[in-house]
Amino acid sequence: MTALPGVRRKRTSLILGMNVVALIAVAGLGLMGWTALKHYEGAKKLETAETIPLAITNVGMLALTDDTGRLAGVTLVVSLPGDLVGGYVLPVPTSIDSTFGTGDERIALTAVFAQEGIEGLALAVEGALSVTLNSSQAVTPAEAEALLAPIGPVPAQLPRDVRDSVDGTAVVLFPTGAAELTAAQVVQVLTAEVAGEPESARRDNINAVWAAVAAAVGAGKTQWVVGTPSLTVADLVTRTFAGTVASQSFPTVPIAAELNPGGLDVEQIDRAEAVMWLAAVAPGSMSAPGTGLSYRIEAPPGYVAQVKAAIDALLQLGANVKSVDFGGPVLAVSAALVNTEGEINLVASEDAIFGAVEVSINPQPIEGIDVVLRLGSEYLAGVVLPVPTTSTSTTTIPSTTTTIPITTTTLTP
Repeated sequence: MTALPGVRRKRTSLILGMNVVALIAVAGLGLMGWTALKHYEGAKKLETAETIPLAITNVGMLALTDDTGRLAGVTLVVSLPGDLVGGYVLPVPTSIDSTFGTGDERIALTAVFAQEGIEGLALAVEGALSVTLNSSQAVTPAEAEALLAPIGPVPAQLPRDVRDSVDGTAVVLFPTGAAELTAAQVVQVLTAEVAGEPESARRDNINAVWAAVAAAVGAGKTQWVVGTPSLTVADLVTRTFAGTVASQSFPTVPIAAELNPGGLDVEQIDRAEAVMWLAAVAPGSMSAPGTGLSYRIEAPPGYVAQVKAAIDALLQLGANVKSVDFGGPVLAVSAALVNTEGEINLVASEDAIFGAVEVSINPQPIEGIDVVLRLGSEYLAGVVLPVPTTSTSTTTIPSTTTTIPITTTTLTP
């Protein structure tokens, strides 16, 4: 797929900007220190043990338009590895900034789609979420209704009135509270928008409806033949809805006024949380835009917030987080597994953020992963969690290990 000239320029600026930030930030964290940058290439040339691959999943981007052709929603559809049916639906806020704060203008996904279509939107989503898409597809309301038709009635709990503009007047389509929605009504909720209101005003209902769709799928509502290729997002939806589905939304944080002088309806994705969930469900599809090492983070169940804090620290320092496991071992102190003797020098045994770190050779190196960081109780109990700064976007279901059930089986022996 060939990028449009405008997209290529923005992507180049984005990558250059991220690299500059990463290089400035690298100082101060032992796990990402200058020693790593100086010795990394030499260490990688040493003989390594046979690696095992990360789990390969299909990631598709479903872009829903309204009756006017305007972008009304973006949802990632992620399959389970191998030939398993089921998967995940991950609604993405359409107001998130596609520029990562670089340049003089903030550009929301809605603007990208309006200017550059589905191709430009796919590139923007890949950059914003550090994920590689296997397919992307824009669907009209009628096409979306056909995709959702096999699910049947969807019992939903709407957190606020569903409002839409009809002949220039705001009307309530569905009131707050319980509703049993047909496929056509689900699409109405997903596309409803009052002219002039921010995207965040409709987001809670969008997230709630996708969570309700996932629940309504139950043990599966469609038929998929093992081995059938998922060439389009519609194919991927059929495969995913053939088994159990989970939903997880992505929160946002406000953009400082000085970075958005035009007051545009643009927000910043909470990148640490987005990377955390995507690295948990689609590790084989995660990209590595940072200049530093690539990590797999493991922690025992029940420490989602602490894992996010660890990911946030690593991302700010130019690292890449490509895999997350919420079913890790219980350890007293954190452990870092590297691939070769030479790479032991890349990891500090006493780190400013993670405290004491026991460094050893990984007996089963993972393809594309430089460091497996297993978070120990010393770090997990001592980390100071930040005060939430999330905007009106909230997760539709609790962020617990039951939301995205990933264990060590995400790796293929």
